Amino acid sequence: MKTKVGTLTVMMAAAAIVGCTGGKKSNYEALTAQTWELTAIVSDDSAATTDSIPEGVTVQFADSASFYGFGGCNRFFGTYKTTGEDQIKIEPTGRSMAYCPDIAFEDEFIALLGMCTTYLAEDSTLQLNDNSTRKTLVFKAVPNQNEQVE
Repeated sequence: MKTKVGTLTVMMAAAAIVGCTGGKKSNYEALTAQTWELTAIVSDDSAATTDSIPEGVTVQFADSASFYGFGGCNRFFGTYKTTGEDQIKIEPTGRSMAYCPDIAFEDEFIALLGMCTTYLAEDSTLQLNDNSTRKTLVFKAVPNQNEQVE
């Protein structure tokens, strides 16, 4: 009888540990898990810019410390490094050079990416923070093309 109770206790404890740690991804795992679409640029005065954001502005962070995305007209790419739980250094290194009648937004967006120093990736939201200009880039997760959306 003691063996059955002991085994049952161990199994319940293991299930509790897996249940507590298995469901939530770490900040880094969430960062690299999907493509992120820009939804807002928030200033320190809580003013959010959403109207001037072109459709489909995205960024994706790969496990290989490289990133790439679409700025509204051109594709861009670069490298990044994370340290600790929330520190990030993003270095845009290039982009395609298509003719864009209004490239000002894309220039600002890519420059802001390069100034971000912290990040928070939770559930389906990513925030990249630039402490020098006190702006936050807010993204939503884009469903994978292979996933079914309910």
